[in-house]
Amino acid sequence: MNTPHNPTGFEFSPDEMRRIANLCSERGILLIADEVYRELSDTILPSMWEYSSQAVSIGSMSKAYGLAGLRVGWIVGPPEIIERCAEKRDYTSLCSPVIGQHLALTALKHRTKIWERNRQLRQKNITLLENMIKNNPNLRWQKPESGVVAWIGYSQKISSEQLAWDLHKLGVLVAPGIFFGEEGHFRLGFGGNTSELEAGLAILGDYFKEL
Repeated sequence: MNTPHNPTGFEFSPDEMRRIANLCSERGILLIADEVYRELSDTILPSMWEYSSQAVSIGSMSKAYGLAGLRVGWIVGPPEIIERCAEKRDYTSLCSPVIGQHLALTALKHRTKIWERNRQLRQKNITLLENMIKNNPNLRWQKPESGVVAWIGYSQKISSEQLAWDLHKLGVLVAPGIFFGEEGHFRLGFGGNTSELEAGLAILGDYFKEL
């Protein structure tokens, strides 16, 4: 499972997470939870690992911390699964670069400041995105509850892949809805620099008005 969800920004409630964890435990289902956007929630929810010792929770420095270049992440789960993952890691990359690990540790020591800074950035950016969508009748969405990606629908009769190529030529990067199994939509990330996002949204808005 993925919460907060990519690409919709949907977030399971604590009660829903508890029910899912209990259901998986009762039926012997291994529950793997992708939680890389968890710290970008207004209220940070517990990890799935806290609901079930048989769950596997996945985290990363890439999203809530904005440190994708470190290529550092983590998993928490039953010891036997962690041991098997470590064995597989020995045959792939062995370990993350040491300097990346030290930088990740420094970020984790200051995590509350980083989370707060990135939540403020998210709030500022999502307001810009919301205003652009409100001013464009060809676009629709369900405002993301958390995370920094939005799932946006459009009314024009153009494939999402062609739309993505058109926008790429204009300097705007989106993921086609067909990559997620649904046409008539695209995914847009809004977690970066505010001025760059504002410029990109202006291009995006003009594109849909002229399409």
